[in-house]
Amino acid sequence: MIAEVQALWSVVYLMNENNVLPADKKHEQIEWDIALTNIWFRRRYPLVERHLNYTGDFIQYIDLLLNDLGLKTRRKCNWLREIFEPYMPYDYKGLAQEWLKQRKENNGDKQKEE
Repeated sequence: MIAEVQALWSVVYLMNENNVLPADKKHEQIEWDIALTNIWFRRRYPLVERHLNYTGDFIQYIDLLLNDLGLKTRRKCNWLREIFEPYMPYDYKGLAQEWLKQRKENNGDKQKEE
């Protein structure tokens, strides 16, 4: 589940297709965000130095990557399922195709503006 999202994010970043890093953030702000995240994890998991089990944090991490890619984070078909059903790998099926479709639509909009 995470590997597919990370792979897609990495490929888009390396292609420099669209800037997956927020354009309004300076390098110092990004470093500050990383430092705060590290502090938060150390406080959340104080007794574990290595090999943390981040199972409960995976969805938030995936949402962060999906936001960077401009893809929707709410993957369920309605709000009841969004609240009461756990996310499973099939909820993230077709992410690459979804991104390609979005890219095609965005490129079409840019061409119309010119």
